Amino acid sequence: MSRTNSCVVAAAFVLAGLVSGCASSGDAVLGPPATAATTPATMAPTPTPTPTPTPTAATLPTVTEAFTLLPCPAHTPQTTLEIEGCDEHAIVRLDLRINHEARAMYAAMSAPSVKADFVAAQQAWIAYRHAACVSESDAAQGGTLAPVAFAGCEVRLDRGRLADLAALNPAAAG
Repeated sequence: MSRTNSCVVAAAFVLAGLVSGCASSGDAVLGPPATAATTPATMAPTPTPTPTPTPTAATLPTVTEAFTLLPCPAHTPQTTLEIEGCDEHAIVRLDLRINHEARAMYAAMSAPSVKADFVAAQQAWIAYRHAACVSESDAAQGGTLAPVAFAGCEVRLDRGRLADLAALNPAAAG
């Protein structure tokens, strides 16, 4: 994986507080963000107590895509553009189902801490999906198969997320 993409992968863990971001070299920086007590001379942060977060019901994230939808032919796709277009159509359909299932589960939750945990899980999954698919498509970086690999990865991970949501709430699966 390239240095730039290690930062993309690290971004998935920034949400969880496992890394603080990326160094100027492009490498992920493990651990909590540096504090004002960190000095270049010592490079050892002064330990500070970590407050226990108060769970609050946050806004449930919506899975969306930034691409312009390519056409999907009625026949079996033959070209990379046709394959990518059909995968994009599948991604949009799966994203809608994920959003529907997640909203149904979220609405059924009553405790603010449970809602906050579910929101955090959705945010982390969205970041993970992107970072994992960028990493997977790096095998074809610069080639015409890179976007096909990325789209195929998103289809696979979306299907997995739907299965995960169904396992968490069998009554909402549909």
